[in-house]
Amino acid sequence: MPDLTALLDTLKKKQAELTKLHDEIEVAKEKNFTALPAQVGLKTIDELIKELISYASPRLKGMLSGFLSGKAAARGSATQPSAASTKPAGKKAGKRTRMKITDEIRSKVVEAAKSGEKTGAEIAAEFGVSLPSVANIKKAAGLTKKRGKK
Repeated sequence: MPDLTALLDTLKKKQAELTKLHDEIEVAKEKNFTALPAQVGLKTIDELIKELISYASPRLKGMLSGFLSGKAAARGSATQPSAASTKPAGKKAGKRTRMKITDEIRSKVVEAAKSGEKTGAEIAAEFGVSLPSVANIKKAAGLTKKRGKK
């Protein structure tokens, strides 16, 4: 039977190796990320992020809309969110954060609903909004029928 002290020593060595590997991974990630802008002809990470925003999902654009519309400047940082503001607003013990439904997302939902090719659930999944939100947007656009009295 192996000696407990020897096992504990082995565990400490393996944990030290694991920590060293984590550090090496972080250094490699930093090098890779900082090299990305140059690979696409840009100078800074900020420029890369600005370019990538146009390819983001509508949901992410909605979540970033406060920063994109200049609200970040009102919070005290025009270019970079503070450490406190990088956490989703209202995120507490299992509660979901509310997504800001922008006019862009609203118009795309209305277009998709008008086409009639997708169900409400499919539209909700595509644009990252809830099914009740899709129903509310459709109702506001006059795309729903009123129920008849029974």
